[in-house]
Amino acid sequence: YLYIPYTESAVVVRCNPVSKWKGPPKFKPKYTKDEAIQHVRDLYRESIQKYRVEGSRNKSSDDDEQNIDELSFTELRDRLIALDPLNKNHIVKVNQAEAEFWKKSEGYRVGWSDEILGFDCGGQQWVSETCFPAGKLATPSMKDLEYIEELKKLIEKEEIPAPAPIEQRWTSSTRSPMSPASSPSQDDIFSWGGIIMY
Repeated sequence: YLYIPYTESAVVVRCNPVSKWKGPPKFKPKYTKDEAIQHVRDLYRESIQKYRVEGSRNKSSDDDEQNIDELSFTELRDRLIALDPLNKNHIVKVNQAEAEFWKKSEGYRVGWSDEILGFDCGGQQWVSETCFPAGKLATPSMKDLEYIEELKKLIEKEEIPAPAPIEQRWTSSTRSPMSPASSPSQDDIFSWGGIIMY
C-alpha cells in the first residue's frame, strides 16, 4: 500500500502470477498517461510561477513548457517538493495532485517481479524504515493497519509536511537471523514499510 498523507487515498500494488489459462486481465484504462499526469503538470506550472527563482527568469516560457511535458510523474513530484519542502500547505497540494494522478493511472502491467516491485520511487530520498510482526497468515494481528492509522494521525496533528507515499508492504518470515522478519515459524507475517523524509 502507498498511503498519501492528508488525503483519504492509498495506492494498492499487487503482484500476482499471470494465469496460464486466462492470460493477462482484460482492462481498458479510462485515461491516457497524459491525462493522468496533467493535474501534476498544471500544479508544477502554477508553482514555478509562485516560487520562481532569479536563475530561471532568463529561461523562456517555451523552454519551461517543453521541459515540463517531458518530465515523468516522479520527476515532477520531486521538483514540486523541492520548491518548498517544509511548507505543509504546499506539500498537501502536491499530495492531492499525486492522489489524482494515481486515481487516473489504474491498470496493470505484465513483467518480471523485480521490474514490478522495483518501481520508480523518484530521486534521492531519506527513508525511515520499520519492520514488525503482524501476526500469522491465518490470524493477522491488525497491528500493521493500526500503526498506519496512528502514523497518519500524528502527521496531521503535528502538521508535518509529509510527502507521499508512506509505503507499507508485507512479507513472510525468514529463518535468516539478520533479517528484521526473522522467525522460526513459517506462518508468521511481518509488515515492512517506510516514510519518506526529504
